Amino acid sequence: MSISKKSDQSWLLNEAELVLLNIGRPKEAEWLYTGKLEINVKEEQWEAASIGYRNLADLQLRAGRLGKGFLSAKRALELAEKTSHNFDF
Repeated sequence: MSISKKSDQSWLLNEAELVLLNIGRPKEAEWLYTGKLEINVKEEQWEAASIGYRNLADLQLRAGRLGKGFLSAKRALELAEKTSHNFDF
């Protein structure tokens, strides 16, 4: 089975991330987050990418990876500025 639409791929990656987080495998979930975020940025889905980077930052900070968490949070803010949506950070 092939999933060709980028939005469907992104949705599937999101669902897999949630499963991995819920079964206690945050490192694998982080890897999927980055794959989904690459799709969002490539497709210029700035709002989805910003929210995704915010979630990724949260995951990284909870795991004690402060440097990575800071960089992801910074990227979330950069992408939020590209949208017309007013985010509540």
